[in-house]
Order: sequence, then structure tokens, then C-alpha cells
Amino acid sequence: MEELFRTKLEIESNFDYKKLFSATKSTSLDPKLNSLLKAGLQHNAIEVEKYLVADNIADELYNLEEWKVKSHKKIKSLLKDWHMESDYSLSPILFVLEKLEPNFIVAPDDETKIYFIQSDKNIKIGYRFASQDAFARLYLSDDGVIINLTSDSLVNLTNCLALENIELYLLDMEWVNGEASRMVAYKLVSTPRYRDVKRNLDDSLMTEIFK
Repeated sequence: MEELFRTKLEIESNFDYKKLFSATKSTSLDPKLNSLLKAGLQHNAIEVEKYLVADNIADELYNLEEWKVKSHKKIKSLLKDWHMESDYSLSPILFVLEKLEPNFIVAPDDETKIYFIQSDKNIKIGYRFASQDAFARLYLSDDGVIINLTSDSLVNLTNCLALENIELYLLDMEWVNGEASRMVAYKLVSTPRYRDVKRNLDDSLMTEIFK
């Protein structure tokens, strides 16, 4: 983990919190969740840092999209938050997975038949937290780390941040010289103040509660 996210970047002065979730999903317009996230960041109830993951990887991401092995196709289906997601949108997650565990093996559990990654890092793929209805594309349970995408929904983002003892990394692609070739990650960690407000979302005025 430390090697993957070791190069810290400055966050842009004009950083828009809406970069952290998909604007195309209907929940992106939810006023309460928007206020929760925006106010949480403004009042440091959510800590955010930015890291460089890799540069000049456009071709490598394209090759990952072409995964055709049966077990790899199974990974893709498990990593999807909804079944219509494109395979290419998963490429950043697959890139990180290969960096974390270059020689991973995918196999079904003998009893449950649920597919998992045989890894000493205990990486779970497509993991759902019932307590907060939160979805993790990659969950490193030993480290308390979730790795998701900035194309995920606002609902899932705010639910993941409501989990205790979790570091949330959101992968994003930046355009360089006309192509999406630079991968960055936003690291978000919530405080107890955020989680308290999230629990009382229906009774709280978000713009005031963090003051």
C-alpha cells in the first residue's frame, strides 16, 4: 500500500468536491448528501489527500480491458457496482489490483462457491458492508482500506465514509496531452463528527452542524 500511494500531490486550489463522485447518477442531485459531503470537507470532518498512482499508463489500461480469461471476467462482474458498467471503467481498479498482488489467483470458495482472490494480503473483491449499505470494489480488511472509483455514486461515497476505522481511496484518471494517462487517488478519512452527522442525516442542517 505504501509503495502504491507514496507520492503525495498538492490538491488544486479550485478543487471541486463533485470530482469525488459521478455526476451522471441520479443520487448526485441529492441536496442533503451534497451538503453533507461539502460541509464535511469544508469543516475538516473529512480529511482528504491526493496521491499520484502512475503516469503514462493509457496503453496498459487498454490491455486490462481486453482480459478474456474466465476467472478475470468473473473478477470484472464482481467489481461492478451495477451490471451495465463498462469493462474499461474498471481498468484503474484492475491496474491497482495487479500492483497489490501481481500473481493473484481467482478461485471459488469450496463451500460458498463465492469467488475470492488467493492472497496473503486478504484482498476482497466486490465486498458489501451491510451495516452502511456500502460497496467496496477492493477491500483490504487487514489494513482497513477501501479502494473505489470517482465514478461511484454519491450515496456509496457517503456510506463508505460512515464506516469506522476505514481509509477510502478513490481512483481517478487525469488527462495529459489529449489522453487519460495519469492515475491519481484521493484518500478520504472521516472523523467521528462526520459519522455522527451521517447517522442523524434526516434531522440535521448540514451547513451548520459541523461548526
